[in-house]
Amino acid sequence: SAEVPGCVHTALQRQGFISDPYYRYNDLAYRWISLDNWTSTTSWKAVLVFEGVDTVSTISLNGVTIGKTDNMFRRHDFEVTDLLKDEDNILQVWIMSAVTYASQRSHAHTEYRVPPDCPPPVQKGECHVNFIRKAQSSFSWDWGPSFPTLGIWKGVRLEVFNTLRVLSYTTNPRFGTHIFAYEGEGILDINIISKQINIICKSLFPPYSCPVSLHVFLSFSSVSLWWPFGHGEQTLYDLMIDVNLEDGEAFNAERMVIFLSVYFIFFSVCIISLLCCGFVFQVAFRTVELVQEPIPSSPGLSFYFWINGKPIFLKGSNWIPVHAFQE
Repeated sequence: SAEVPGCVHTALQRQGFISDPYYRYNDLAYRWISLDNWTSTTSWKAVLVFEGVDTVSTISLNGVTIGKTDNMFRRHDFEVTDLLKDEDNILQVWIMSAVTYASQRSHAHTEYRVPPDCPPPVQKGECHVNFIRKAQSSFSWDWGPSFPTLGIWKGVRLEVFNTLRVLSYTTNPRFGTHIFAYEGEGILDINIISKQINIICKSLFPPYSCPVSLHVFLSFSSVSLWWPFGHGEQTLYDLMIDVNLEDGEAFNAERMVIFLSVYFIFFSVCIISLLCCGFVFQVAFRTVELVQEPIPSSPGLSFYFWINGKPIFLKGSNWIPVHAFQE
């Protein structure tokens, strides 16, 4: 395999086909390299990632439907390797009225009634919000206006890779005796083309999605704890994913994601977005324990939390976004 940037001489030397070109008369011995013609070949997999679509949509690329969405809170990945063109790629997102969709789903559900059908008249809102996976406050709230939004409310990017891709990563810090056992779980989407990857996959067929578990142990004194507001600092730490392949080649997210101008065409409006991303996560360390103990002279149990070994009285209110338009 050859690295880019690089040239044929260094690629042949790296693979052991030739020795040091500077040694003795190798400049003459290897003249054949410059007198021949060479072809560099590679292949890759391209995935179009929508972090959030609000809400019911049909997505097409260059006139071909690549997927549909009906959940505002989900990320959607669509493979588009065979659909990309050298230029003038047209990505179209058709978005259905959330009010119409919710009404249709409600009328199609006849087995039993799902209340409430509509909000109180004083709210001047829309009906059947409980039949759509969308921010419920967008159909109206007791103090919030009714703006059933439609759109691409989170980022969109094109991920191109030829070896592996980090799909997701979750963390779960657990505290033992003076030690945090930091457990991480992730899924690597592996596209095997020419490299041999020494990893055990539970899936034996493409796209070779492999769960990977990592365990890191940290001493209690080496981290600052996260505390609820008013009880201490909300300390966060950056966690960066860095993968080294078997042949020593380093992998990171910045090399995986390319920059792309994507044209969104809907409602006869053209929007141009420049996309980029990276794989850096923020994590925190804390302990949470629900305390339910018998209460003297009472038939019930207590219900409160110990945070980092301290009893915390939780207080708050039911709050919806102050701004109806979340982008």
